[in-house]
Amino acid sequence: MKTTAPSRPGFSLVEVVLALGIATFCVVALLGLFSVGLASQRESRDELQAANIAQSLIAMRRISPSVEFGPDFPLPPLNGTSVPRTLMQVDENGRATTSANKIRYWLKYEVDAPASNRMEPHRVYLSLLWPGNSPVDKATGQYELLSLVRAP
Repeated sequence: MKTTAPSRPGFSLVEVVLALGIATFCVVALLGLFSVGLASQRESRDELQAANIAQSLIAMRRISPSVEFGPDFPLPPLNGTSVPRTLMQVDENGRATTSANKIRYWLKYEVDAPASNRMEPHRVYLSLLWPGNSPVDKATGQYELLSLVRAP
């Protein structure tokens, strides 16, 4: 008479290998999503900081349109003359800089003055591009702002 060993509940080798394969696939997919999320967060941070810099520069010009704030303030005073499109590098606070380790953005600006005998506001165009330490034509992000600023 033949006796068989009692069957024990458990998983076969094939089932274990299949489960490990599925788990590995899920982990790899999650790691891929994690890197996309980090890149998206970085881009959002740069865009938000650029928006804050642009708003800050325009606010300073609105408060004191004709005041010269110093050599590191990138926007010229509004004195009734137009300024052609100008390109410069700024740091994370929107201050003009030439120091390679402080450069964060490219700033393009243009000021259109009103006609000489009219009481209309100046048209101020700002564009921040990043990263600032690469050539401007290789920028990966951009924030633009067009605003009207009254001069005294």
